[in-house]
Amino acid sequence: MLLSFADDVALDKYLRRMMRDYSSEDCVNYLLKPLNVLLHEEHSPGSALRKALFHRAVMQQALRDIQAIGRQKAAPLFLEAVSVNDENEIWLEAIRLTGLGFRVEISPQPAAMPAVATRRYEHHFMWCGAGISKTMKRYFQQRLAEGEPIMLCGPDKSEHA
Repeated sequence: MLLSFADDVALDKYLRRMMRDYSSEDCVNYLLKPLNVLLHEEHSPGSALRKALFHRAVMQQALRDIQAIGRQKAAPLFLEAVSVNDENEIWLEAIRLTGLGFRVEISPQPAAMPAVATRRYEHHFMWCGAGISKTMKRYFQQRLAEGEPIMLCGPDKSEHA
């Protein structure tokens, strides 16, 4: 309803309230991810606008969370998009991770080459929403063999051409 009839301010206010009242894990897994799936399956009039509003709200919430936790002592984590199914999943993961107490630096755009963090980090998560290329898999295995704190995460960690 908010995506169809409310303004941006009301949507942001509602999302902030939900994030305050519930854990980030629950908010992401039981509210935002299912809503994201529903929005991507919808093809009715206005669906493109609702998807865009949802994306903007999710991205703003993630950036707000990242900024707020950046002022606290938290374990730094680099979240790198290796592949994504849609533009929201990496931002939803950033919201979930900041709620767990990590200071997240995010590289949201998948690239053929590994992303470079701007700060030192204690953890490096490589998000695989739609698999991982051979090049990126080799990079991951090399870093892992060197003892770096790196992990593949996401719904599809399979290797693809």
